[in-house]
Amino acid sequence: MKALGDGEWHDAMTSIYDAATASDGWGEVVDSLRGIVGAKSSLLMLTETGDVSPWQMSASSAEFRNLDERYFNQYLREFGHYEKAAFDCLKALPKQTPVSTEDTFRNIDMPRGREDSVFLAKHFGIYHRIAYRLNDNGAWFDSVSFQFDEALDSIPQPALERVRPTFPHLAKALDMGRSYRELRLRYQAVLGALDHIQVGFCILRHDGDPVVINTAARTLLEKNDALYIGPRGQLCLHDDTAYRLLQKAITRLVSTASGKGTDASITLSAQRRVGGHPLLVEVTPVRDAENELGDNLHGVSLMLLDPDSQSIIRTDLLAHWANLTSAEAEVCRFLVDGLTNVEIAEKRDTHPETVKSQVTRVLAKAGVRNRTELVRLACQTSPPIGVKA
Repeated sequence: MKALGDGEWHDAMTSIYDAATASDGWGEVVDSLRGIVGAKSSLLMLTETGDVSPWQMSASSAEFRNLDERYFNQYLREFGHYEKAAFDCLKALPKQTPVSTEDTFRNIDMPRGREDSVFLAKHFGIYHRIAYRLNDNGAWFDSVSFQFDEALDSIPQPALERVRPTFPHLAKALDMGRSYRELRLRYQAVLGALDHIQVGFCILRHDGDPVVINTAARTLLEKNDALYIGPRGQLCLHDDTAYRLLQKAITRLVSTASGKGTDASITLSAQRRVGGHPLLVEVTPVRDAENELGDNLHGVSLMLLDPDSQSIIRTDLLAHWANLTSAEAEVCRFLVDGLTNVEIAEKRDTHPETVKSQVTRVLAKAGVRNRTELVRLACQTSPPIGVKA
């Protein structure tokens, strides 16, 4: 089966990145993905770890939206426990690994004659289902699933291969969308409320000219050790190699935001003139779906993380899902605060070699290679958004 055509790819990319910043755009995304696969219906779900509500964000394709909600409630009430094994399996597997009604080798038993399958066939017209977890951050669980007509004997795998290239973009949009959603809930805006994000954040046009520079990013600019504004008003890096990479990243990710490119994000490190850990720059496609900035922007966002100065980022949720000991959790907190191993040893009244071993364990449990990646993970886990006064 052929890969996605230009038109299909354009529609998928623009709807995905519109949904990240829009107040209500995920239904269109799910409709688009369902059409690509040729499934009867599709669901997109996200829930925060430990949240008492079943799903914090849920979107369904038109086929589900048009059905009587009572059937959904009845299914969850009477038969939802049957799917627990499948979802537990999904949570334990690497991201974007499928779990389906055909996975008998994973001890997931979903026979056609069982009461839940009979109910789904009668009221929804479906039997075979397949689901993918999109991100593997332990702070939340998300998945996209497809349901197929109950008359089909098997899941059409070639059709699923067509849609899989969209999953990294769907994962990134959900990741960024958690922060954007919190901004909208607190401040009734997203791109117009970026000053409330307490790490450096910028929105750039295709040529690198900034549309928005938030307060934290301006603080980094004032230091003038990694970033500066060039003579034409463009955002620049003192690290020439990193700046060339940034220019290429902007071009590629603007292409994605326009519905043409294939990159979901690009991360680079920029050396600083005063030394210390390099500045982490994460470049992501962004679309102004609500036209908050007034020019129907499709450009890029830049998240700027300084590993040597990040005391406003919480680490308690990261420590919880990474199963850190109390000592490791404290070391994690100090690492994200920008302290060196020697400074951490002084704070904890212990030997630097002990701290070195603890740092190694923290990084291993968190699944990252260095403290820069740890800062990014902490920021992703608990988006640093200020409390509304």
